Amino acid sequence: MLELTMTENIEFNKLKHHLGTIATFVRQNAGKSKFAANEVLKIGHSVSDVYTGILSVENILEEIAEYLQNMNCTNIEQYGKWIYSGGEDYRLLKLSDSSEWTLRIGEKENKFVHVHPCRNRNSTIRLNASTLKTAILFLVSFYGQEHIDLKEKINEVRVKYLTLPPIKSIESSEKLIEIISLIESRIEE
Repeated sequence: MLELTMTENIEFNKLKHHLGTIATFVRQNAGKSKFAANEVLKIGHSVSDVYTGILSVENILEEIAEYLQNMNCTNIEQYGKWIYSGGEDYRLLKLSDSSEWTLRIGEKENKFVHVHPCRNRNSTIRLNASTLKTAILFLVSFYGQEHIDLKEKINEVRVKYLTLPPIKSIESSEKLIEIISLIESRIEE
């Protein structure tokens, strides 16, 4: 029987769901666009809820693991029973910073707890996956460069690495510019 040990059985895609991790990824991979593109493509194609709060990935996973241990959900059978006892295929959990998280059954046997930030909640921003991927790759490719044509460079990343159509205008890409600025602010902390 698979047992939950602190955090190793929790699946959490931190590059898709954790702003601090995204900022660190950009900083550590600046100029390594091809490598970064391979990682960013793993984000997928759906929407993404990104946690923007102050808890580290380790803090999040530890709080979730502690809660599940206190609920006696330390193996897949107990965890599954608890998840479905709420009448849905998920449960919500509020962490110490008041952020809210969705817990589901994981698809991997050794990662039976799947977590991600709740949509439209405290410390969460919802993005189209293409917007998130574009922002990350734009910053990896051009972070710190001054006097660049923003639209041209965004479109370069979208076409070259993501096979996405170019944006029509900066004005029509408000969410993209917002997330670029948000990631930049976290890089500079």
